Amino acid sequence: MRFRRSLTVFAVVALWLPVLLACGPEFPSGYIWRGTGENILLMPRGNFYHELCGLLGLPKEMRRSEGPRGWAATLEADMADLEEALMKSDIKAETVAGTVELYGDLRKAMKLSADGSTEDTTFSRAKQAVPRSHFGAYEELLLAALPAEFEMYVRGAAAYRTEYYEEAIDRWSQLLDLPDEERRYRSTWAAFMLGKAWLHLDPAKAAPFFEKTRALAGQDFRDSLNLAGSSLGWQARAEEDSGNRAAAMHHYAELFTSSVDRERHVGHLSLRIMCRRVFRETAISQDLIEDPLCCQIVTSWLISGSQSSRSDRKWLEAVRAAKPDAQIQGAGRLAWAAYSAGDMELAQQWVEVAEPQCPYVRWVQTKLLLRVGKQDQALRLLQEIKDTFPATEEWYVMGRVYGRTVPSKVVQGEMGVLLLGRKDYVSALDAFARAGYREDAAYVAERVLTADELESYVVTHANDAGLTMAREGRRGRNQPAPIEELRYLLARRLARDGQFDKAKTFYPPREPVSWWHRYGAQDAAPVRDLASKFTEAVKAGRDKARSPRVRAEYLFTAAQLARKHGMELLGAEHAPDWHMWNGMFPFPDTLRLNSSWATDDEKRRAAAHLPTPNKRFHYRYYAADLMWECAGLLPDNDPMTARALWRGGTWLARRDPASADRFYKALVRRCRKLPVGREADRLRWFPEEFSEEIVALSPQ
Repeated sequence: MRFRRSLTVFAVVALWLPVLLACGPEFPSGYIWRGTGENILLMPRGNFYHELCGLLGLPKEMRRSEGPRGWAATLEADMADLEEALMKSDIKAETVAGTVELYGDLRKAMKLSADGSTEDTTFSRAKQAVPRSHFGAYEELLLAALPAEFEMYVRGAAAYRTEYYEEAIDRWSQLLDLPDEERRYRSTWAAFMLGKAWLHLDPAKAAPFFEKTRALAGQDFRDSLNLAGSSLGWQARAEEDSGNRAAAMHHYAELFTSSVDRERHVGHLSLRIMCRRVFRETAISQDLIEDPLCCQIVTSWLISGSQSSRSDRKWLEAVRAAKPDAQIQGAGRLAWAAYSAGDMELAQQWVEVAEPQCPYVRWVQTKLLLRVGKQDQALRLLQEIKDTFPATEEWYVMGRVYGRTVPSKVVQGEMGVLLLGRKDYVSALDAFARAGYREDAAYVAERVLTADELESYVVTHANDAGLTMAREGRRGRNQPAPIEELRYLLARRLARDGQFDKAKTFYPPREPVSWWHRYGAQDAAPVRDLASKFTEAVKAGRDKARSPRVRAEYLFTAAQLARKHGMELLGAEHAPDWHMWNGMFPFPDTLRLNSSWATDDEKRRAAAHLPTPNKRFHYRYYAADLMWECAGLLPDNDPMTARALWRGGTWLARRDPASADRFYKALVRRCRKLPVGREADRLRWFPEEFSEEIVALSPQ
């Protein structure tokens, strides 16, 4: 039994795990729908990669130009270079092929002896106790047949792999002493490996050899492994190990600008590691503070939320103390970092010395104004800066409030919060809708505006270019245009108010593709057709010119449509139904009734526009009421009366037994002569299934 229960739990988790993992970062952000609005006081968290791209003048995506990688690629390039060098000599082609094959076997044997594998591994995994600088007689014959530069390089490599660094340095230095025409293939390799060898002995002596690698590659010496590009990272490591961290950071930044994706990733990761190390020391390095690029890199790392506020302040105070009166390049980011660290006084100081037109400086100013209660000034400043950010300025932060951050859109969202506080509800809706804060826009549209105000907005902006474009979504599908979502929300709201004819004009032909549909649900429902059928059924069921039986049949049909398609026809976008999540994730209602950010007028409006009843899946109650209305038109002990009462009651029985109780009592009282009524009386509740033949199971 325990095994079966565990298997069931595992199956359920396994079924939902891909959805949960996939959807985690895509839960929407907002100011109102899950909060009271205080998030407006926060500056967004930055993205270090994005900041580096802006700082170094690069696009976020660069053309990938991957070079060879791994030891297998190294061996392939080594053998190809040797083959080309031998073909230029007088050696026969058959001899060249054999020599190259034997050379490859020798290189594999060297690696296997040094680290126990011919796959990609670290060099020091399983070292021999004796040096590999002395080859056997057979190997010596092979080496003697090689061009001098290949022989010297291989002898140096054998010494390096067994940690005889001095011997390796001597071999490779002799190689570089050869005449230029005799070392066209292995000069860059030798210079690069000289740098790596000196890293083990004296990092200060390593950097010049990495520079020499790039110089040799620039002089058309063969660089079949793109060692010139890789040398930047190794030189930066040598400089960091020797204490020259400013130079190291410059070279890592230069590596980040590489067109080779692998090297760019190494540059990005190395800069992150360097910034983290800066704050592990008791004192801040003055060389990093005094270097403009290094100062901006570290500050960019700070605004990306990578450190504690205490460490942030240590850096910011050190920079401020070093240059108390100067206008520092990138001071806008320093103000941003100070504000995020919670030091408002220091943030104000950085604001005063920053470039006044920097949008981030002015953005921080709005936060400082809000903290002292100057909301009108903050709103005016937000309105001024919303269009000053670069059009391509956006980044993504996993697991944070802001998610995908587009500064101009975030500013518009903050404007919406302030406009809401000023009771300018239509403008607040407009700001949220244009900013892409669909949940906040839905809250204002559904709970704050009156139906007439919302209808006027939807009709007026039906052709507004800023609201009619589908929003960019992830995973290959776009979100519906804001005005489409608001039209659909209005249709459902009008239907809940009983304005069916007007509602029909706003329903979309099919339900817009939502979050739920992006994750594999069935095709969207034909909403407009369903709405027409539902409206006609309700109107016919309440047409007193028809007979009671015909009216009851129409109401029965309307009730079934409301129960099956109530989310599409009547569902509230926010609580209690959460149409935006297809009812799957019922978050707590956020009326902001206890929030100081909401005015009394907003609270009154929000409370007045609640669906009736204010319970999850409220449309099920509406469907049950239609069944009750249907039964009221029919005589007692009529099979259709019994079916309507049983159906309406079972829709509520499990979720809300108290509300279903009236259906049970009416079923027993009005249909006692029918089998289902007697069975309900015996069970003191609804039978599991409705059947006219329940009499066979009931006592006579």
